[in-house]
Amino acid sequence: MSGYSITLSKRISKASNTVGGALGVIAVRKEISVAYIAEKVGVSRTCIYDWFTGQYDPSPENLKRLQRLLGK
Repeated sequence: MSGYSITLSKRISKASNTVGGALGVIAVRKEISVAYIAEKVGVSRTCIYDWFTGQYDPSPENLKRLQRLLGK
């Protein structure tokens, strides 16, 4: 688990029914770090955490960037 704590992984898993949570599950499985994703998408790490835990949804533009980056 590249940089993902057990607690964060559980929060992401619980949010897997959201768009961001589903992408977070993929990121954890592929061991792609939040810092790397944030850099490539052009947002803060906090923003990525919020998306992955289902607190907020990525904008359509950022969603496309995430999907390209994560291969979905």
